Amino acid sequence: MKIPSSKRKKALIIIDVQPQYVTKRNKYIVKNILKLLNLVKYDMYIEAIFHAEKGSQWDRQQGRTYPKKNNFFTVEEIKKCLGENIIKIEKDRKSIFKGNKDLMTILKKSKISEIHLVGMDTIVV
Repeated sequence: MKIPSSKRKKALIIIDVQPQYVTKRNKYIVKNILKLLNLVKYDMYIEAIFHAEKGSQWDRQQGRTYPKKNNFFTVEEIKKCLGENIIKIEKDRKSIFKGNKDLMTILKKSKISEIHLVGMDTIVV
């Protein structure tokens, strides 16, 4: 995995890499994220965590729930590499920009001008 070097401040956004989404078919994603974390230093790390409660829009449209109490965290292998200095955004929609924190303001205040997206679902509208 080759990431071009730049002088810009950059953030890594880790999207929905939660135990309930990791399967035999896609566990290579976790390995690739770990490789990236060992190769590239980011100025900011952001983890997006998805949940969908009973009666939520996700439940009504998809017929599935992912309650906060069940696997509501990024997988441990990645979490260990991130350390404590991360921004955690909880969301009940696909977009990380519709989570419990104003991501655009966070990025602007930190003067982040480049973002890299990794994870199980990288749709950000």
